[in-house]
Amino acid sequence: MVAKLRILIVDDDALVLEVMQAALESEGHVVSAADSGKRAVVLADGASSSGMPFDAVITDIGMPRMDGFELARTLKAKDARLPIIALSGWGHRAADEANANIDVMLAKPPAMAELRKVLSACAEGRKT
Repeated sequence: MVAKLRILIVDDDALVLEVMQAALESEGHVVSAADSGKRAVVLADGASSSGMPFDAVITDIGMPRMDGFELARTLKAKDARLPIIALSGWGHRAADEANANIDVMLAKPPAMAELRKVLSACAEGRKT
């Protein structure tokens, strides 16, 4: 069983957000959702300011205005230890573009078992 985490999910597709949020909450996580990179930055800043920062961010790569790579850069500049999990339907092309700001790249939609494994690693990293 994965420890309960505070997770921010980011996707410009409302249905994806709804499904991901429901799936993660059913696993016991506390989930906030943002429909854009800019909204995600606002939520992450607010969570940090309140003393309850997110334990992980799961973001889509292909979003308008601020894509997942730019979001990861922005969030890592504020907290280098924040795990960023990127989701992409672009396959290996996106993985080739991954940079130091993306901790894990998963195919979209992610398999729940694979996502559990990644979140478990995030929970373990949080303890150190």
